[in-house]
Amino acid sequence: MKKWQSLTWIISLPLFLFACGGNNSGNGTVTKNLGTFQPAQNCDEIKSYVQQYADRSKQNPDQVIGIEPVRSAPTSPVPTDGGGTDGAEAPQEGSNDGGSSVTQSDIAYPDRARGLLYTFDQSQNLRIFKVSPSSQVELLTTRTLDFFPAELISVDASSKNYLVVFGNIGFGNIFPEPVPVLEDAIVAGPTLEEPKSVIVILDVTQPSQPIEVKRETSSGSFLEARGLNDNGSVVWVTQRYLPIYLDQVEDSWIIPEKTTTTPGGSSTTTVASCEDTVLYQNNSIDSTYAPYALTSTHISLVELAAPNLPITTQVLFSPAWRTLIAANSNHLFLAQ
Repeated sequence: MKKWQSLTWIISLPLFLFACGGNNSGNGTVTKNLGTFQPAQNCDEIKSYVQQYADRSKQNPDQVIGIEPVRSAPTSPVPTDGGGTDGAEAPQEGSNDGGSSVTQSDIAYPDRARGLLYTFDQSQNLRIFKVSPSSQVELLTTRTLDFFPAELISVDASSKNYLVVFGNIGFGNIFPEPVPVLEDAIVAGPTLEEPKSVIVILDVTQPSQPIEVKRETSSGSFLEARGLNDNGSVVWVTQRYLPIYLDQVEDSWIIPEKTTTTPGGSSTTTVASCEDTVLYQNNSIDSTYAPYALTSTHISLVELAAPNLPITTQVLFSPAWRTLIAANSNHLFLAQ
């Protein structure tokens, strides 16, 4: 029950953060209509919501508002807020330690309580070092990742130690890019593969022998993650762009699937049920407002005290992107 209470907070708090539309009262004061989130009743309601904006983009092609997608993979991982070096100093590149040095370009995550250091290097390797005592630094293990790592969170739960590693596969966009060539015409550009987000849960109770407990891969790009240290949970945000300017928006784009892999095998299900989806509503938005794409934001929660439970996800649809800025056990704050 606690899991669903947390997710209820997730969709209720953003109501205070959205500002779409507004009017000037004439005295210099601008008022904003924050809008609301309404839970979808079924899949057909979500499809109708998407179609509404798709119709706008076709009826008002000269007013389509663009969203700039990520187009190329980084040459090395880039830390996000809330993760990264956390003040840890890494040994200089080229130090005489038998090839186990942590270079300046690596991302380092210290686990001071256990005297460990977790790093990503430029070859997509996760490395675990024993760094206490500092005079006896030792590389315990190297694990090559099959995705671009972006974030790592260390969590202690149920007398075990876990690493939750986040990243992306691919950095393109599966949908043709609209290229304005005339005032009221849009043509399609190149088609690339849609990126996928990855989460991997590793049991590192024995840091020299990490055990993969769970992996999930789904459409979209990983944005940010936060660990809720008081209850051993992790919350994260991924995002997709739905190309509503196309002639037809496929159901599979609107209701995406995810693949879950555990030691017991793999399964494919939808990212979230249609009843776990909320739709942003704001009647003050101009009827000619035509976004380039709708945003499908996925907010997921895993409880490391019970890692075998399914990862729970809620989906937010709206014509704007989001980022996670703060989280605790009861509230999640998003910014638009």
